[in-house]
Amino acid sequence: MNGIFNFWDFYIWATGATGATGATGATGATGAQGIQGPVGPAPTITATAISGLPGSTPAVDVTGGNGTYALQFTIPQGPTGPANGLNSYGGLYSTTNEPLTLTGGADTPITLATPMANENVTQAANTITIQNPGNYEISYWVQANGTPAGSITVIARNATAEIPGTSQTLPVDGTNDVIFSGNTIVALTTGDTISLAASSDDVTTANIVAASLSVKQLN
Repeated sequence: MNGIFNFWDFYIWATGATGATGATGATGATGAQGIQGPVGPAPTITATAISGLPGSTPAVDVTGGNGTYALQFTIPQGPTGPANGLNSYGGLYSTTNEPLTLTGGADTPITLATPMANENVTQAANTITIQNPGNYEISYWVQANGTPAGSITVIARNATAEIPGTSQTLPVDGTNDVIFSGNTIVALTTGDTISLAASSDDVTTANIVAASLSVKQLN
């Protein structure tokens, strides 16, 4: 070589190490919003419901796609309710005038000869016999007068014992009818017998114009 650069001279240089990455540049401006696409078709949704086993967990199953979907709701079945909403009920009534002889404050049964509709009770003359134990609402209504003038007490009884909260005492004058009524809730058990009775210390004859007695199991 004579020190003069000639284009036909070739030089090979080694590649150096890669330099460090530079800092990220600033974010560019947001581009213009694109045009809105066409409105897609409305989805088609159908729903059905089935009963699940009592005590199971409610569930919703979704099937389908591409705008067509089916929803199936599984709803646990509840327990069977009692007939007519009451487990046990019944009643007796009378619309026939009945004279009762009242002696020395002793209870005298009031006649109730006609049965009402009933479920799970036994209805015989004057008494309603309980079959299912539970809490019962007991209601009664008596239209009566008596001689001589004085006062009469009407009660609901379980066998021969007064049911608390059912006693009512009213004056009678021998001419005008008075209305006795009572309502209470009491626990009863199988075999209990419910009836009405009247008593007085001074009236010797009570005339029962009409009377009714009913029971309803609440639980």
